[in-house]
Amino acid sequence: MLELCPASPELRAEIDEKQTKVNGTNAQIVFKNTSVIKVVTASDSSRGNRCNVLLLDEYRLISKDTIDTVLRKFLTLRRMPRYSELTDEERKREYAKEKNLTMYLSSAYFKDHWSYIKCVDTFKAMMDDKRRQFVCGFPYQLSIEEGLLDPETVADEMSEADFSDIKWSMEMCAEFYGSVDGAFYDYDSIAKNRHIKYPMLPDRLASKLGNSPLVRIRPKLPGEIRILSADIALMSSSKNNNDATAILVNLLTPTKSGRYVSNIVYPESYEGLRTDNQALIIRKLFDEYECDYIVLDTNGMKMPTHIVIYENAVRKMRESLMCYKYANPS
Repeated sequence: MLELCPASPELRAEIDEKQTKVNGTNAQIVFKNTSVIKVVTASDSSRGNRCNVLLLDEYRLISKDTIDTVLRKFLTLRRMPRYSELTDEERKREYAKEKNLTMYLSSAYFKDHWSYIKCVDTFKAMMDDKRRQFVCGFPYQLSIEEGLLDPETVADEMSEADFSDIKWSMEMCAEFYGSVDGAFYDYDSIAKNRHIKYPMLPDRLASKLGNSPLVRIRPKLPGEIRILSADIALMSSSKNNNDATAILVNLLTPTKSGRYVSNIVYPESYEGLRTDNQALIIRKLFDEYECDYIVLDTNGMKMPTHIVIYENAVRKMRESLMCYKYANPS
C-alpha cells in the first residue's frame, strides 16, 4: 500500500480500499475479485484461519510445532474456483488441478536448527521429477547486481572491528553454518550443550565492550569452584615455533543435590609463545578469575604424562615459581 500502489495505477484499481486495513490489530489487503492477503501472528491465537497460499516469513524464528499444528492447518481447504463446477471431462484438464502452496522465507541459520533440515529435504524433493518443490538462495551479490544494495556500504560493514564472518555468511550469503561432514567434533553435539548467553571476559577484553556487567567476571557464589586448565604446546608448526596452547576457565556451580554444573566461561589460545610468557598469562588469568585449582597438561613439555594440580591453599607458595622464567620446566 505504501510502496507498490503509488507506483502502479493497475494495482490500485484491483484493491478494495474500503475493506483494506493495515493497523496493529488487523492487517489485510482485500481485492475486488474477493482475494485477500491477510497477516496473522505465528501463535496458537491464529487457529481457525484458512488460506490457499501460506507465506512464512523468517520461518526459522517460528516454532516448528506452531507451523505443524497451527499454520499448516490453514491449508486444509483447497481453492474452489468457478471452473471447479465444470463437467467431469473438463475437470480432467491440467488447469483444474490447482493445489495449495506453502512458501518459506528466511535468512540462513545454524545447521543444527530444523530450518536447515527443511532446506535439505526440499532440495532432495526438488531433485525428484515426480515432486514439485523448489529451494534457492539469494546472496547479497544479487542485491548489488540489481542496484538494491550499495557496495560501499557492504565494504564499510565488513571492515568494522566487530565484524562477524559467521553472522555475515548466514544473513547475507545465504549459507548455513555448521561443521563439515566427518568432523571429529560436530556442531550438533556441541551446540546442544551451549546454555551460557554471555562469557566472563578478562578486564582487557571487557573494557573494549564498554565494561558491560553482562561480560565482566562476576563475584564468586557460595560453594562455587573455578578451575583454570591449560594444555601447554611446544611442538613446532608451519607458522610458529610451537603449536597452539589452549587455556580454559571452568566454573563449577553447586546444585541442591550436592553435584556441580560445569560451565566453560572463557577459552583462549596462543601460538608462538615461550614457556615463560605462557606461565605469566596463566598466572594472571588464575588470579583474575579467582580460581581454586589449576590443571596443567605437561605432556607436550617432554615431561612424564601426568596432571599437576595446584590448590588455592598453596597458591601463594607457588607464586614465585609460576612467574619465574622457566629455565628448567621440572
